[in-house]
Amino acid sequence: MNMQSSNQAASIRRRRLLQASAAAVFVLGGAGLGTHIARRRQLFRSSRMLMGTLGEIQLVHDDARLASGIIQQAFDEAARIERRMTRFDPQSEIGRVNAFGHLHGMPVSQDTARVIRRGLDWAQVSRGWFDPALGRLTENWNQDPLPQYPEKASLLGRTLFREVKLTEAEKNTEVRFLTNAPRLDLGGIAKGYAVDRAIHLISEAGIEQALVNFGGDLRVLGGRTASSGWKVGIRNPHQKDEIAQVLKLRDQAVATSGNNEQRLEPASGSRFVHHLIDPFRGHAFTQRLQSLSIIGDNCCDVDCLATALFFHGARETRHFLEDHTPSFRSLRYS
Repeated sequence: MNMQSSNQAASIRRRRLLQASAAAVFVLGGAGLGTHIARRRQLFRSSRMLMGTLGEIQLVHDDARLASGIIQQAFDEAARIERRMTRFDPQSEIGRVNAFGHLHGMPVSQDTARVIRRGLDWAQVSRGWFDPALGRLTENWNQDPLPQYPEKASLLGRTLFREVKLTEAEKNTEVRFLTNAPRLDLGGIAKGYAVDRAIHLISEAGIEQALVNFGGDLRVLGGRTASSGWKVGIRNPHQKDEIAQVLKLRDQAVATSGNNEQRLEPASGSRFVHHLIDPFRGHAFTQRLQSLSIIGDNCCDVDCLATALFFHGARETRHFLEDHTPSFRSLRYS
């Protein structure tokens, strides 16, 4: 494992991003761990590719070997979740559900059932703005040119999540599609769930200070020191190497949706579209809002909300959070 003890402060005045990746959320260096803690404990970090992005884990410990083992377990947990929930592997749980779920119920693990159920809950609350059953639309985003198929119009505004059924069987949970239209895509929730599971395992190991950042879906445990939070930078959507705002988080999570991933729309030859699909229009044209960050107490929920509210106006977002999620807040950049 590529681990190192971190004892060099990063300069926020330079406003440079520590992590060279496409994520919209970045971890910033602080002023060390403080003299009292630094005598006994160190900040260990490790990073690797997973879930199609760069994952990073940091934690404070006094033993390099034990810290390495804990970080390895957390990464292994995330890899296990990815193997079960990816839609790109036909042999994964989601791959099998998408292939046969319209024919009969397909058994899934407790983890996968938990994520699907939470996704369906947020789909209900958001009235379909977050919909984990839009796989037929999202699977074509990377194709050039964008395919046109007759059934696309029949999927728009259909709230496909209502056509997904979870049934508690004797020994497991089964997922079944009521029609042939839904296809599960957990890309807007599984990564946040993996972050939460990693934090849980780290906490169970007795760690009180840690940070897990999987491609901008980020959650912290405690603070970076006993008296200060973890410094996290939100990328300026207009200047990719600058920071729009610095957050100080303690026992919190943040997720950001934005236009950091784009592709040229072939039909226009000049217009760029981002990777977030409007479930009621079926396309993803770049719009005035460039970035939306949601802050809350767990990463699974803020991951969903950042996706669900991206196409909403500022007033709608504020009212939604006030009505349904009083413990969450948002940061918007246009």
